[in-house]
Amino acid sequence: MDKILNFINNLSSLKIVHIHGQNPGGKDYLDLKGDPIQIEVTFSSAKNYLDTQAQIPHALDQVSDPRFEEVKLSFTS
Repeated sequence: MDKILNFINNLSSLKIVHIHGQNPGGKDYLDLKGDPIQIEVTFSSAKNYLDTQAQIPHALDQVSDPRFEEVKLSFTS
């Protein structure tokens, strides 16, 4: 988690516009806290956004492995 946060913080000129947890198979795709060990993140430098309401997972997202449940992301500050 620290590596991910450091990576994001080093991209201070970009904003996260999309995030999706991946489920590449089996139960090994979650850590001990229930967070995905793989995530898909899209960054943008755009000043205007089409939508500011998060829809997670987004309608265009697809699970990596349809045999397993979609990863539920939980955000806390």
